[in-house]
Amino acid sequence: MLNAKAIADGLELCRVKMAGKFFSAFHDGFKGTLDRIDSEWDYDKGDGAPAYIEYLFEREAKPGISIVFYLSSDTYDPDLIAGFGVRKDGENKRFPDEEIVKDLRARYAIEDHKKTDWSILYDFLWFEGEKINLTNFKGNCDNYFKLFDRAKFDKIVESVVKQAQAILGKLK
Repeated sequence: MLNAKAIADGLELCRVKMAGKFFSAFHDGFKGTLDRIDSEWDYDKGDGAPAYIEYLFEREAKPGISIVFYLSSDTYDPDLIAGFGVRKDGENKRFPDEEIVKDLRARYAIEDHKKTDWSILYDFLWFEGEKINLTNFKGNCDNYFKLFDRAKFDKIVESVVKQAQAILGKLK
């Protein structure tokens, strides 16, 4: 049983390191686009923790409301997504006032796009016809394993940066 625990712990450590490596490489490719919010690079909190990075898109979109651009992969939705969320009074509000989000969607003319009650818009990120997954290596996502091949890793990061910039352009 101790061997099984050691293997599980090793896999979790591997997941955390890969998420860190991925977000670091993404940030290097995305530099100069937006300012990163340093406190929000939450990939190393332990088993099942969300993996995400956030950038400030618009401070004071409304009084006390900021818009953040994010990349996220978590246990609720392990596929990597990029999108725009809301911070209220500097705090990440996954479920803010729905009216605020609706007003911001109207302001940016966001209608026919993937959205939730907390996200202005978001989209899944793809590589070679498959969604990218950073947190659930137990599934059948081949793109997770491609991250361990240096050449594929670089291509995935490059692809994600381009897709993120395209999504970013939807609000600019």
